[in-house]
Amino acid sequence: MQGGKALRSSAMNDLLKEFFDLLKGDDVYGLTAMLDQNPGLANAVNDQGTPAIMVAIYYDRPDVRKLLLMNGAKIDACAAAAMGDLPQLEKCLAAGREAVEMYSTDGWTPLHLAAYFRRKEAVKLLLDAGAPVLARSTNALNNHPLHAAAAGKSRDIIAMLLERGADVNATQAAGWTALHAAAQNGDAEMVKVLLAAGANANLRADNNQLPLDLALGGGHQSVVDLLMEAPGSE
Repeated sequence: MQGGKALRSSAMNDLLKEFFDLLKGDDVYGLTAMLDQNPGLANAVNDQGTPAIMVAIYYDRPDVRKLLLMNGAKIDACAAAAMGDLPQLEKCLAAGREAVEMYSTDGWTPLHLAAYFRRKEAVKLLLDAGAPVLARSTNALNNHPLHAAAAGKSRDIIAMLLERGADVNATQAAGWTALHAAAQNGDAEMVKVLLAAGANANLRADNNQLPLDLALGGGHQSVVDLLMEAPGSE
C-alpha cells in the first residue's frame, strides 16, 4: 500500500515538473495538450509554493497566462494586481479588507506587485482601498512597495506612493534605498522625484556605497550631477 502511494506521489511530482518546465518554455502546444488532459494543473503550485499563474506572470508569458485562465486558473488579489486586471482586482477588494493586506506565497503584497509591474491604475485602486504603503515584503528583500516601484522603473508610481505616505529613505535588504536603485538604473527623472521628496543622498548601503558611487560606476553622468548637487552631498 505504501509503495503504491509512493509511486503515485513520484508520478505526480514528475507531472508537475514537466508542467512547470513547459510553462516556462516555448512549447505552448505541449502545454495546451497537458492542460487538455489535466485541466486541474492550471491551479498547480511549484515546489516553492508559487501558483502557475504567478509563474507565468513572472516569466512574462501572456500567452501562457491566457491559457491558464481558459483552464480555470484562480485569480487572487496578488495575481490581479500583477496583471493589472482591474475588474478582477475590484472583485477581490469587494470581498474584504484581507485582500489588500494579503501576501503572495513568495512574500509580496498586491501593492508590491502592482508597483513592480508598473500597473498604475491597479496601484491607485489599491491605495484608494487602503493598501498599506509601508508594508514590508516577507521575503529576503524585506522591502516596501516604493522599492518595488524603483526596481520596476516607474516614476509615476514612485510619485503616487510618496504622495500616500511612502518613506522615501526606507531601506531594504543590504541597506538600499529607492535612491540607490534609481542611481544604479541611471534614471535621472526618478532621482529628481526622490530628491524633491527628501531622499537623503548620503545614506550608505551595507557595503558602504552611496547612490553617487552607483551612478559613477554605471557612467550615468546626469545622475552624478544631480547627486553632487543634492543638499549635503558628500
